[in-house]
Amino acid sequence: MNSDEMIKLAGEMLNENYDAALDLYRQAAAAGNVAAMIELMRHYAADEFHEGAEKMAERIIKVADSYRAENNFAKAIELYEEVAAQDYEIAFQRLEELAQEKSLAESGDALALFKIGDYFSRQKNDAEAFKWHMKAAELGAPYAMSEIATMYMQGASVEQNDSEGVKWLKRAAKLKNPAAMSMLARMYELRIGVEQDISKALKWYIDAANAGETHARERLNTLFNERR
Repeated sequence: MNSDEMIKLAGEMLNENYDAALDLYRQAAAAGNVAAMIELMRHYAADEFHEGAEKMAERIIKVADSYRAENNFAKAIELYEEVAAQDYEIAFQRLEELAQEKSLAESGDALALFKIGDYFSRQKNDAEAFKWHMKAAELGAPYAMSEIATMYMQGASVEQNDSEGVKWLKRAAKLKNPAAMSMLARMYELRIGVEQDISKALKWYIDAANAGETHARERLNTLFNERR
């Protein structure tokens, strides 16, 4: 049984035989499987086995550092944030250091730039979040464009500007971002930053619903019922 199979089996066993499941995670972690390390860190922390959780956190940080050295910034950030979620200061330090690296800013890795923006957003640093999300948006990442639109409409670190928000929403929606399509539909429905246009609202709600956006499906049902 390889380490990925161990993790799968451990997940299935957690509710029935917790100790055996943890043992499988330990075997997978010993084989170098970082997903198993993450699971162990989480369970050790929940069980208040602080020494075990800290050891797993240290191992995950080492793996993340190796990704960082290879300029695989998105993966490094993902792992640092797993450790940061358990409130280990070293992970926050690594993320702050990474944000200062010129190589990240110039990497052209839209996902990594977006992830570091998300980190600052969770730290309530809207100005830094906006800066990094904008870098990703300018590289053509629709998920970042959608976030920039939201920040403009909420006035988060920038002057509130619905029209500017709509501009970014349209760009993201044209790139088939489900959240952006749903948000743009709502703008047309409620006349926010655009002239009210129920036909366009329906069009974007339909596109968003077809892309799996749950809220869009709900709004479509409501609008169709209202128009009967």
